[in-house]
Amino acid sequence: MKLSLREMIARKDEAAKSTQHGLAFEDALFEKIQREAQKTNDVATHTGNSVGLIKNCKMGDCTIELGPDAVAAGAVIAVEAKEDKSYTLAKAREEIEIACKNRGAQISLFVF
Repeated sequence: MKLSLREMIARKDEAAKSTQHGLAFEDALFEKIQREAQKTNDVATHTGNSVGLIKNCKMGDCTIELGPDAVAAGAVIAVEAKEDKSYTLAKAREEIEIACKNRGAQISLFVF
């Protein structure tokens, strides 16, 4: 039992140090966004693993395309997520501007 507990703690610590922790955060956020988007006939797409409009750029973890019932139907929102305490507001603004361009979005959202 002690060995299993130590292994579990070691995996958790390793994940917290790696990008895997950030990916879990992105996935959890996308699930929440997708559930909310479905309620209003909007379409959420997980885009973090694919290159966007900017060559070799994957910024923009997901997009939300507003559905036909929205005032701005067809508009795209780019979402960038970071679970990283070192991010400043200035750094977040820089990244979300790139994410917006990369995903062809009209507006963007950065989630800390």
